[in-house]
Amino acid sequence: MLGDSEVRINHFFPLYPTFPHKTYPQSPVGRGPAIGHGTRDGTCDGAWTPLCLGHGLAPRYLEAMKPGVNPSKPQVRGSIEVITGSMFSGKTEELIRRLRRAELAGLRVLIFKPEFDKRYGADAVVSHNRNSIPCHNIHHSSQITEFINQQNHNTSKDEGEGLVIGIDEAQFLDQDLIKVALLLSRQNHRVLIAGLDMDFLGQPFGPMPALMAVAEEVTKVRAICSDCGHEASHSHRHTSLQSTRVLGAQEHYRPLCRPCFNRALNQANSDPGFF
Repeated sequence: MLGDSEVRINHFFPLYPTFPHKTYPQSPVGRGPAIGHGTRDGTCDGAWTPLCLGHGLAPRYLEAMKPGVNPSKPQVRGSIEVITGSMFSGKTEELIRRLRRAELAGLRVLIFKPEFDKRYGADAVVSHNRNSIPCHNIHHSSQITEFINQQNHNTSKDEGEGLVIGIDEAQFLDQDLIKVALLLSRQNHRVLIAGLDMDFLGQPFGPMPALMAVAEEVTKVRAICSDCGHEASHSHRHTSLQSTRVLGAQEHYRPLCRPCFNRALNQANSDPGFF
């Protein structure tokens, strides 16, 4: 039986590498190296602090460990995250992974993509590996805020509740997406944006450069160069189509590193019938 001044740490950390049933004393606040303010029953009265090899047990964690208590879902904080890179680098795959994790955490998730992107399905964001997640189609970024406001009104949801909002193929959306992303982050929503950083000519693509500037986190993923096998950062279009709004996969694009891309671009410029 444990005394009032002891706590059995292997109850809270069953896999902690320490001796079986090892106990450590508790100390009053201000006496010794204890960290945090918590008691054995999970309350926080500022009087006692559990010691565990120098690590204080968080009161909310202790509360969640009580029998019959379900841990509360994490609170969303307003932020902007950008996932970018070349074609075939795994941008959509990473976006889906983060959105799935948010769903597993019990958070409300909404996903949007340009409506003309119907390569693998009309109502889903689909990666080249055919992993998918349902989405809503939009033709203008303002529809994102309109949809969220309408959904909150119809479902009587608290407008202050933070959402996790995913946006795929953001390079094809309008420049107002920057204002929309900033507005959503101020409304305490977590905004995840995936899109190409450069077009087929190696130029900054659509609203992506400005989104990368205002984002807290920018993740640049890389493909493998189809010519030399090094990391690829460019999307080379090997067909003569000139519009920047050309969807496709291997039939139009291949990933290249910078030297291979520059060489391919010079060859295309020297061919009068290519551009």
